[in-house]
Formats: sequence, C-alpha cells, structure tokens
Amino acid sequence: MSAREIAEFTDAEKRAVEAAVRERYRGSVAVDRVEAELRLGPASPVLISCPAIYWSARGAQFVVVKLPRERYRAQFFYSDNQHYGTGRTDYQSLVESTLDILRAQADHELERQGIDAGTTGGRFCRGGRMTLERRAAAADAVLRESTCSASSKAPGTRFATRWTTS
Repeated sequence: MSAREIAEFTDAEKRAVEAAVRERYRGSVAVDRVEAELRLGPASPVLISCPAIYWSARGAQFVVVKLPRERYRAQFFYSDNQHYGTGRTDYQSLVESTLDILRAQADHELERQGIDAGTTGGRFCRGGRMTLERRAAAADAVLRESTCSASSKAPGTRFATRWTTS
C-alpha cells in the first residue's frame, strides 16, 4: 500500500487543521502537506507511505497522517527519541485527531514545567476538565517565562516514524 492508494488531504481538510492550529497558537503557523512513512500496526513488517499534514510550534513538531479507510493518526515529537500521541491508535475524524493532539501537547508542555494541567485521558483539574483554551492560556503564561525555539522542516520533506500501539 502506498500514498497513491490513500487520498491526499483536500484543501478543505488542510484549512480545518490550519483553523485549529491558528486558534491554539493565536496566530499563523505554517501547515504543510508532507509524506510520512509508518507501520499500520506494531506487527506490520512494512513501512507504508501516507499523506500527512505537518506543522511545528514552540519546539514541538506535529503530524496528522491520513490512513486507509479515511482514518487518521496523530502525534507530536521533540526529537527522534521523544514521540507522543493521544493514547488512541487512530481516529475517524480529522478535526478530532487534530484537537486531541493539540490538547495532549498542551498538557505535556505544562507538565514539563511542573504544572498538572489534567489530561485528555480523563484526569481532572480544579473540578472540571481543562479546555483547550485554558491549556493554551496556561501554556502561554509558562512560555512567557521560558524560551522555546521551534525547528522547521521544508514543505514536502519526508520523514520516517515507527508508530507503535499499546
């Protein structure tokens, strides 16, 4: 199976991701179409090429990959050894996968600073779930005091990842 057998991201799909990213970071962040190579499952011996959407913000890099049968997989990473997901293998909704990976990274960003933000996995903060907006505001406050540099990739860059599931 290859990217040719999986439909590319449409302009509307890309705009939906851009809107979520713009809302999260309160400004413009470059969102690019790329190709990703990944295993569909932990037992799969073969890497397949899939269309993906990539962006980088605050030192984290994000990718949402389109899988066969209109499914999506999302992760963020800081380096080759620091890959994070949402706890779900894949999604039926592009928007849900994008929002969940943004929430997961916002939680992670806060926790790296020693703040328990609650998580999308069901922990609660101050009597209620912390919304993406509250996470973003808290992360913004933390980042005013610490500097993060974001690395970037050129559009169309290919990268490889080994996606494992629990």
